[in-house]
Amino acid sequence: MRALPAALALLALAAPAASGFFEPVSRHVDLTGDGKPERVHTVKMPGPGGGTGDLEAQTAVAIADTCGDNQFVTRPQDSLGSLSFPKADTHRGREAFIDLRSGASGRAGSIDLVALRPQGSGCPRPRELFRYSSDHPPRAPRGADGAAGFAAKVRDMSSRFKGRELALSVYFTKPGEPLCCPSIRRTILYRYDSKRDRYVRYAARTTRRPN
Repeated sequence: MRALPAALALLALAAPAASGFFEPVSRHVDLTGDGKPERVHTVKMPGPGGGTGDLEAQTAVAIADTCGDNQFVTRPQDSLGSLSFPKADTHRGREAFIDLRSGASGRAGSIDLVALRPQGSGCPRPRELFRYSSDHPPRAPRGADGAAGFAAKVRDMSSRFKGRELALSVYFTKPGEPLCCPSIRRTILYRYDSKRDRYVRYAARTTRRPN
């Protein structure tokens, strides 16, 4: 396995705390590079018990494009952790990087990296470049008990690839360890593949905090 970039050692990834309630967020960003911004916004969804109050509802993210279509680009979670718009591929425009969290501590949830691609009809459509869900964590490393959180960043970490890469860190506890303080981290690196128009894995490493 190739060595991971040195910059990875400086990448401290902490999970955002769950807010515990619905937060209306709306951003206008040019996702297609045509000079016309689209609206990326949170949408209140009924919670598992059907509740729609701010403390009971869940949160999803949708894109309202210039054709007037409102297109969901995530599955619902308890709350929004973060929303940013990096330049994450080789196409014009920017991409939506969406971190949604669930659970009182925010250790569960999902990461979505979504692009908006022009179509022949003139109305753009979402393209999922990357998705991670805590419902399907990577295989636990040797000696690990269970997943105890995750975090991700999009940044330029290697000169081997054009543009930025995505680093996903999944944290694991050892038997008897509290969920607040996992000592094992599995970091997986992804790069953008223009032929597949998605992010693909290219390296991984497990690090362990000394006892």
